[in-house]
Amino acid sequence: MGIAGAALADGPPAITNGVQQQPPHRGCLRLLSVVFRAHARAYSSGMAGSKQHIEREIVRILRATRQTTGERRTILLRDLAEQMVDLREHYPTPSGDPDWTGRGGVYRYAVRDLYVQAGYSPEERKLTQTSTRYHVGNLVRARVSQGTADALGLVPITPKDRSRLRSRRDRDELRELLAEARELLAAQKKATGGAHSSSTSAH
Repeated sequence: MGIAGAALADGPPAITNGVQQQPPHRGCLRLLSVVFRAHARAYSSGMAGSKQHIEREIVRILRATRQTTGERRTILLRDLAEQMVDLREHYPTPSGDPDWTGRGGVYRYAVRDLYVQAGYSPEERKLTQTSTRYHVGNLVRARVSQGTADALGLVPITPKDRSRLRSRRDRDELRELLAEARELLAAQKKATGGAHSSSTSAH
């Protein structure tokens, strides 16, 4: 009879040599309890290992990013951003939710330590974080609901939209500067032409 069958067995307790024996199903239940606790411990260890795996991946990507350029570096930065967002799920806020904004002191300290492990200076860390902020913003907003985004104070506009608006604003400013330059050049030519005419008349 298997464990399940034994667990379902029922009947009066057996008596051997004057000692009352425990029903078979009780021993099976104790065995199941031990197995369950063992699985629970393994699951907890797996969760901790998952966090450690993310941290190892972050350090690996950071080291690889320092040695690459161009498209390959862009791909690594995207991978880094994804790992950073995954890591935030392991740092809950006082409300119990993941630190999606990455503003928690514990999370920020952990991230700084990972950059140190990868051999980054504070300046290199800031530059890399600036480069990944665009990707991190997109990933966070893709993972949370609109209600969560509102509760976290995340503005509806994504870093991608901000980049587009910034580019559009830069183009508008450039057009205005070019228009002003043309006006100044025209005024200068007019003034120069007028002075030349006066000089000719005097001679």
